[in-house]
Amino acid sequence: MITSLYVYPWDLWDGGVDKTLEYIADLGIKCVSVAVAYHGGKFFLPHNPKKKVFYHPEGMIYFSTDMDAYGVLKPRMGTALQEAAAQGMDLFGEIIRQAQRHGLQARAWVVGLHNSYLGGQHPDCCTVNAFGERYAHALCPADETVRFYLKKLIEELANRYPLQGIELESFDFMGFLHGDEHEVVGLPLPQKEMLDLLLELCFCASCTARAQAAGLDMDRASWLIRRAVKALCEGRTQESADLLKSPEVTQLMELRIDWCADLFEQIKQTVCLSRCPTPIYAVNWMHLGPGETDAARLSRLGRALNGWVAAYPAHPDQAAHFYRLARRAVPFDKRLILGIRMLPPELTQKKQLCEYWEQALAGQPYGINFYNYDMACLPVLQELRRCLAQAK
Repeated sequence: MITSLYVYPWDLWDGGVDKTLEYIADLGIKCVSVAVAYHGGKFFLPHNPKKKVFYHPEGMIYFSTDMDAYGVLKPRMGTALQEAAAQGMDLFGEIIRQAQRHGLQARAWVVGLHNSYLGGQHPDCCTVNAFGERYAHALCPADETVRFYLKKLIEELANRYPLQGIELESFDFMGFLHGDEHEVVGLPLPQKEMLDLLLELCFCASCTARAQAAGLDMDRASWLIRRAVKALCEGRTQESADLLKSPEVTQLMELRIDWCADLFEQIKQTVCLSRCPTPIYAVNWMHLGPGETDAARLSRLGRALNGWVAAYPAHPDQAAHFYRLARRAVPFDKRLILGIRMLPPELTQKKQLCEYWEQALAGQPYGINFYNYDMACLPVLQELRRCLAQAK
């Protein structure tokens, strides 16, 4: 079984690539999943020697690439990558070399559609809800310009670096809820979850053209969603749920799975034809618990994938059930990697880490991923060392 630790490249750079990876290897970890394309955020970094509060800009990458190869949507270079390049160093290449020297595998952790930088520059490539409102944080995976950009990211990585895997995050449709701009939704949790589902359905030009080609009346589907949102806001939750099950909305949801499955297939073909073919995994956000329909959805969605990362149980008391459901949801011909989040609210006491660890081990996964090195405080990292040592 392979244990992997999610790591941000700016922490590796600030702490010294060699020194930081030596410390990670000493924890007993076997692999690092390095964020090579990442969304924006405000992060507190407890053990970074150069900064404590870090505003990470949207849409940054941390690997060497040919910017002219991307077409309309172009990534931008992260500060750590630029600083390393100024010293004649390929940052991600150096991370891989030093990881190998310390006995660590290296995976590329790639955030795809979650990109407010590109969404702000190219609103025509964004998700559009049933009210005609665009989400800058969510590029649409049905859009051919977006698909070209995503495939080029992966192609460049697979052609340039010897990796033990690529982990895809946000490579299928994103939700309405995002957690940015002081996001406020005044609905109770069950209704809030339903609202997220209703407002994540995309009616952009690309989705509309694809759906109409499949015989779906998108005007009626959009009207049904608007009516369902209105019912939800007026307290008629059951009516909203019934509208969500209407044939047009159900067909749209099914088509979206097919479109994303096709995207994964194209990415797989890109990797297979590269200089350094490597396994491909996708992160499946199961934080609310895998549902009964997840097995069928993941089977269709992930035909081209090597496996799934199940992220994350909300509390140690729920971990065993969460991991059992994840095992049922992920097809047995695919590798299952279980996720453990080493931060509040999932982890409020360091002793809980070993509880998560023991429950994950009982699920007999292919691997266990820990999120993440950069934001976990020192006592938690020390507890991680203890847990891993006990398993030897």
